[in-house]
Amino acid sequence: MGCYKPLPTEGYFQKIFPASLNFSPEVAIIYEKDIFSEDVASGALEHAKKKGLEVVLYGSYPKQVQDLSSLMQKIRLLKPDIVIGSGHFQDAVLTVKQLKQFGINPKFLGLTVGPALPAFVKPWVRTRRVYLDQFSGALP
Repeated sequence: MGCYKPLPTEGYFQKIFPASLNFSPEVAIIYEKDIFSEDVASGALEHAKKKGLEVVLYGSYPKQVQDLSSLMQKIRLLKPDIVIGSGHFQDAVLTVKQLKQFGINPKFLGLTVGPALPAFVKPWVRTRRVYLDQFSGALP
């Protein structure tokens, strides 16, 4: 566990994992290389392992990244049921855009910051994807 435990990162993604146990879930966790995001990703990794989920990818990307193509290619090949993105608002927007660009459609997508903000939700509200965040669980 990271330096932010027990708060604010503890439990960010615990709502995602129990809901996904009706199938054999595989999880990909991607995160920005900063203390907060690494800590959240570490907690998600630990929780996934406790739930018996197979983590097929645990990968980081640099701060202020403009392109996640290398991680998206890995995710597309691995076809995980759950994708967790731990970063900040721009990371969440970039993750969703590139998931769509690469034709990746996980059963669940968990993001740390984006889904809780109206500026993120409005452009995506008409999509059929369910976004999960650390606060509310699922958004329409």
